Amino acid sequence: MATKKKVEDPRGSWTKLYREMITCHAYRALSMTARCLLWDMKSMVNGTNNGSIGAPFSVMKKQFGWASSSALSKSLYELRAMGFIALTKQGGFNEGDRVCSLYRFTDLPVYEHKESGRQAVGRTFDYDNTHFKSLAEAKALLEVRVAEYRSEGRRRQKKNPPVLSENLSGSRGELEGEFSGSRGEQEGPDSGSRREHWLRVVG
Repeated sequence: MATKKKVEDPRGSWTKLYREMITCHAYRALSMTARCLLWDMKSMVNGTNNGSIGAPFSVMKKQFGWASSSALSKSLYELRAMGFIALTKQGGFNEGDRVCSLYRFTDLPVYEHKESGRQAVGRTFDYDNTHFKSLAEAKALLEVRVAEYRSEGRRRQKKNPPVLSENLSGSRGELEGEFSGSRGEQEGPDSGSRREHWLRVVG
């Protein structure tokens, strides 16, 4: 029997979100900004790179037009809080260089990649209605978990302050106190005060 030839879409690759995902309590609890980020990040999946999806602000700004690092930060926290993405590698500072956090989509499998140390993980569907019994419960947990992620980020920032590089592009405004996945993920409502604090330390 002849092998059926795979038909390629003439319009190129595409992004799929199932109806059960966009009608569940967790999705309905998300802000519209977080929903946009879900779509943007989903478009990065190429079939084998789940678990190695990053969202640094520089990339999100260039590729998708994100203009607010704080909006990106909050949206990443929301997607984690509602179980659409899960952290696979914590970002931070390595010898003064920023390393972005990596994520997996919980509705997709993660394939092993020995070179990067990525381990295989099956689908976990952490957003579905077995985890959130109602919309009210999802909204309540969203607020609690986002607050927890922000608190964790601040603790990491205090424990591992960044190294001030002499090669910064002429502006101390580039100094950043925490890096957990993207410039946007590190900057919450108090990012300005953190930056001022570090400028006083190094100044």
